[in-house]
Amino acid sequence: MHITSSTVNEVGTQEMIRGHKATLTMAGNKVELTPGRPFTEEIDPYTSPAFPGENLPNHHKNWFDSIRANKQPNAGIDLAVKVQTVISLAEMSDRLGIMCNFDPKTRKITDGTGKEVKPLTYGSLPLS
Repeated sequence: MHITSSTVNEVGTQEMIRGHKATLTMAGNKVELTPGRPFTEEIDPYTSPAFPGENLPNHHKNWFDSIRANKQPNAGIDLAVKVQTVISLAEMSDRLGIMCNFDPKTRKITDGTGKEVKPLTYGSLPLS
């Protein structure tokens, strides 16, 4: 995992995922896929259409309005759990040096052979 920050520059850092064959860059309200040089014949570059955005005050208003009306907010917990599952599996895979799979029915994590892997917790590995 590579984490950077900038406290002395108004531009900040770029949000991206660096994969083995390509890089996904979150560029404002769109996503750009850029293949690595060895994979330009295999993967086409792609820039998504602009996603509709919601400014922060509107996001907060939607959250409180949803609570008051007992309705689903624009950014619901179901999506948040799915996104965090992928992030957590990626971190575990990186830190343990294995491929981690998640079964949503059993809610268990396994390696590539099907052996169960216990979730990482603070203190379960050196430097954690």
